[in-house]
Amino acid sequence: MTTKPTRLIRLPELLSRAAISKSRFYQAINPKHPKYDERAPHPVKMGSTVAFVESEVEEWLQTLVQRGRQPTADSKEAA
Repeated sequence: MTTKPTRLIRLPELLSRAAISKSRFYQAINPKHPKYDERAPHPVKMGSTVAFVESEVEEWLQTLVQRGRQPTADSKEAA
């Protein structure tokens, strides 16, 4: 049985993939913020630096895509 190795990515790569700002991402991972997203990937601390599990980032990005493609109440009324 082969397992895929866990790959960690740093914040700049995560932000580039998600096409969001650093402040918006920090809002997404802050449970006290109104824009908190419980599905957002949380950092893995490694000494004085942090990284993110790539597979968790990819799952989160897929949820963002799915949410973005769902029709809103406004778009239903316009149809």
